Amino acid sequence: MFRWFARDEVEKNIISPGGNIRCVFTLKSGNVFYSIYKNNKLVVKPSRLGFDLAGEEPLCRNFKLIRTQNKVHKETVELLWGEDRFVENNYIESAFYLAEKKSSRRIMTIRFRVFDTSVAFRYEIPPQPKFRRLAIKDELTEFNIDLNTTAWKIPAYQPDRYEYNYEKSYVYDLTSAVHTPLTLHTQSGFYLAIHEAALYDYGSMTLKLVNDTLKSDITPLSDGTKAHVDLPFQTPWRLIMLADSAIELTTNRTMYVLNDP
Repeated sequence: MFRWFARDEVEKNIISPGGNIRCVFTLKSGNVFYSIYKNNKLVVKPSRLGFDLAGEEPLCRNFKLIRTQNKVHKETVELLWGEDRFVENNYIESAFYLAEKKSSRRIMTIRFRVFDTSVAFRYEIPPQPKFRRLAIKDELTEFNIDLNTTAWKIPAYQPDRYEYNYEKSYVYDLTSAVHTPLTLHTQSGFYLAIHEAALYDYGSMTLKLVNDTLKSDITPLSDGTKAHVDLPFQTPWRLIMLADSAIELTTNRTMYVLNDP
């Protein structure tokens, strides 16, 4: 169901097939946010979406919603390797087609898939009237988690890459970049893991606390930008896995079905 407040204000609930996870897409004053609930408890607070671009105005504000496309998907996928031969790929999808109200009237789609165990989303940027290539300066994706949430992390941008022992910390301590998957235990008792899938032609995502909010920190190119992409282009999936216990995260197979066969 849509609730229209004004031309640039929209709130849309995307509910998982089993009804236990709810993702809320919000367009407020032209800015785009999402939030996530599990069992009607807020897990990810309203989190900003968008991009900073080199040589262009940021692609994150002055949006209006052009249309929404919804889909129910249900299939069983056979894997060629791994612990399971068959994996269920059941989700509710909503794609939000956005256009700027001013300046160059650029367009962008944000596609969400809500599973019973996870929420995934990605950006899709089609060819624009005035350009066919983008230099992405920064990806503004946020994961607004309570600062007192427990985190298990390894540092990013270090000489030994991923070869470090995981350390227990708190979200408020993550002021230096850490690798994904980042595992979290909320004060309400839920376990989360933030990761990505379908990573092609783009820097891998690390996470860092910026202005009291966990934010994506994409591994940069040598010129300091995050990516130079030809349009059309779609980012990797940003994936938030949710569970009632830590052991459930180890059996979450969402990442398999988000990647290409």
